[in-house]
Amino acid sequence: MKSPLTTDLTPAEPARGLESLSAAKRKLLAKRIRGEAGSGGAPTGVRREPSLLVDLQPERPAGVAVAAGRPPFFCVHAIGGAVLCYRDLALGLGGEQPFYGIQAAGLEGGHAVDDLPAMAARYAAAVEAAAPHGPYLLGGWSFGGVVAFEMAHQMQQRGRPVALVALLDAWAPGSVPLPTEAREDDIVRLYLRDQAGLQGLDASWLDGEPEGMDEAAVLDGLLARAHESGLLRARVRLAQVRPILDVYRANVRAAAVYRPRPGGVHLTLFRPQTSPEPTNGWSSLAGEPVEVHEMAADHYSMLAPPAVAGLADRLRSCIDRSLAAVGPQEARS
Repeated sequence: MKSPLTTDLTPAEPARGLESLSAAKRKLLAKRIRGEAGSGGAPTGVRREPSLLVDLQPERPAGVAVAAGRPPFFCVHAIGGAVLCYRDLALGLGGEQPFYGIQAAGLEGGHAVDDLPAMAARYAAAVEAAAPHGPYLLGGWSFGGVVAFEMAHQMQQRGRPVALVALLDAWAPGSVPLPTEAREDDIVRLYLRDQAGLQGLDASWLDGEPEGMDEAAVLDGLLARAHESGLLRARVRLAQVRPILDVYRANVRAAAVYRPRPGGVHLTLFRPQTSPEPTNGWSSLAGEPVEVHEMAADHYSMLAPPAVAGLADRLRSCIDRSLAAVGPQEARS
């Protein structure tokens, strides 16, 4: 069954960064997100696992960037498992920088993973299979940054050259309390709040649902209200969103029980200027002082125009500096 991720659950407000793409290129991007692009969707020298790695650069000619020596930036999904939230950032980095989103297992088949080290190991294996030679550029927004941190830790233990770990307003494990088990209606609310935040829409109607209703009726009612409010483009039923809810539940549990090991991972944090903690709790886990870039945006708006242009500029500069620091010898390893 086709996942409703890119069909029935498409947000009502499209990303403004895609408006400049032709209809054919938007169609190609949609195919890549569903893992249908085939071998022609990946640049020369990069092998792609369709269920996990999604090429978010539909305007880049295949093979040009890799041939020019720029390794891909691999960006891990947030807690919802999808990678659509990175499309404006990928476009902002420009066609010369390959950009792959790492989509969660379970959205397009298979089972969701609720163990963060096991999840990171699977993603790291996919990254190394796709690009056998480093250096590696890793990152992720929110929950995705935590997974990227664990990936970097595992990869460095195996001697793999990790040049960059970019945390896009990710908080260190334990900084935000999360339940190991969550009710289904709470998971639905989490998903809808995330979608509302990404689209800049009001989500206050999610509070104070009437009690005494059958749970299934409450859940279907939430989805119906999401459509009526303009949050979702189409009406959906609970059965259609089951893969997304399973991924959400697994990721919440994975984050709640994860206990990271401090290590020698250099971290680059992009956070809102208003963040209450200078390093989002990462200073005790990093092997050296955390490099912090303050953004004039909040947790959600940093990924959307106009703020995403500034994020892309800073991230590009960090990638350039990281690759220059690695040097040509390690880049060929």
